[in-house]
Amino acid sequence: MSDAIQTNALTRQFGGRYGVRELELVVPRGAIYGFVGTNGAGKVSAIRLLLNLIAPTHCAIRIFDKPLCRESLAQMGELVESPSLYSHLSGRQNLEITRISAGSSLNAQCPKSNHLTKWTLI
Repeated sequence: MSDAIQTNALTRQFGGRYGVRELELVVPRGAIYGFVGTNGAGKVSAIRLLLNLIAPTHCAIRIFDKPLCRESLAQMGELVESPSLYSHLSGRQNLEITRISAGSSLNAQCPKSNHLTKWTLI
């Protein structure tokens, strides 16, 4: 089974400063993955790069064993910067609310099992 996310030297510079520098990342399909670090460490920048919200300075990003593209991103759910919409719900429940709000089809529903195939928690 292919990995959900793979990066090779993921780098983003803002002016002369690095937001993310040569990040090598492999996230297995079905994994729950989080970034931990101090303010300014590049956590949010890395997530924005992986979601194609900002462009990398240098890298190769593969999502579900394909180059980063709109189709591969359609298989992902994300909550960036704010941990949840509703603090009393789980991450999975918040992603399901986000999926419904975005109008995704029912066949893209987040599975209940730990082996995620459509919406992968990272």
